[in-house]
Amino acid sequence: MVTALVALALWASAQSQPMTAGLDSEIARINATSFVRATDRPVVVVTGSSSVRLWQDPESTFPGTQVVNTGFGGSTMADLAVHLQELVIRFQPDLVVIHEGDNDLAEGRTVRQILGATGTVLERTEAALPDTRIVLVSAKPSPSRWSNAEQYRQLNAGYRSLARRSPTALDVRYADMWPALLGPGDIPDPALYESDGLHLNQAGYLEWDQVLSQGRYRAPDTVAGPNH
Repeated sequence: MVTALVALALWASAQSQPMTAGLDSEIARINATSFVRATDRPVVVVTGSSSVRLWQDPESTFPGTQVVNTGFGGSTMADLAVHLQELVIRFQPDLVVIHEGDNDLAEGRTVRQILGATGTVLERTEAALPDTRIVLVSAKPSPSRWSNAEQYRQLNAGYRSLARRSPTALDVRYADMWPALLGPGDIPDPALYESDGLHLNQAGYLEWDQVLSQGRYRAPDTVAGPNH
């Protein structure tokens, strides 16, 4: 398992700033989002790459909650670690669903670097929101990036390990999308993806929703106080 201190050291020594093109404009767009917290519903933040941004109806996956989507195309775990305040913390969520890692690998980061950034995200979230629940969604097995399958498997094993033995006191869960998105021969099912072989289509999101609708990934039923 990547411990908190080792994870932070690996990340800090191995990379500097995120490399996402157009990051500033995306952060500015999200900062301009009007948000008033409801008093009677838990808040769920879904954040990550374009798979999150294109998620049309996360409210149906988490009924009875107030959902904020801060995903954007090209997002990486490195971006999230640096911009956690703008993308997550300012909304004071009860549950945070994170789907990152695909783009980090595509940009050349190693599994260790990504897990180091993930450890930083967990530590900073714990410091600001100690009662928040986290769901780490696996890097998905997309046809267009299937050449990176072994790296995806290693990264997902790291996410699973962080969920089982988190370096923080947070309630961290791991959501494995692979069984739902693989077809015959244990390769990505093209029927679940757009023609680009990267983004999920409607059928793919139905599978995505079914996995995340399970009780262990749901937001708490009770609403925490404003300073939770």
